[in-house]
Amino acid sequence: MRTVSSETFPKYLRIRSPLDFKRLFACGSRSNLEFVRVISLDNNLGYPRLGIVASKRNLPKAVMRSKFKRAIREVFRKHKEYLGNKDYLVINLRKTNDKGQVYRARDFENYIKGN
Repeated sequence: MRTVSSETFPKYLRIRSPLDFKRLFACGSRSNLEFVRVISLDNNLGYPRLGIVASKRNLPKAVMRSKFKRAIREVFRKHKEYLGNKDYLVINLRKTNDKGQVYRARDFENYIKGN
């Protein structure tokens, strides 16, 4: 029998409710970085949560949107113990080529380390 590793991104760490997204957009503090915008807001859950907005306007191909989300989730998963009790919403800001996913993820990682 396999054990569950800490390499997963379980559902309870995701922001899924439309009300939570509205609350973040309305009350969250914004940080505009070079490639992404991060909106954060304290929560009372005892663990951090992540939401990702990958717009079709800035990432026209589904493969690019998937790579963006995968890269952001990986950074969140690796650094979640340093994030505290907050909800984070990561939004891509501008068009870049397919290799830009690395820069977006690095942008979010630098935000986490500076927080």
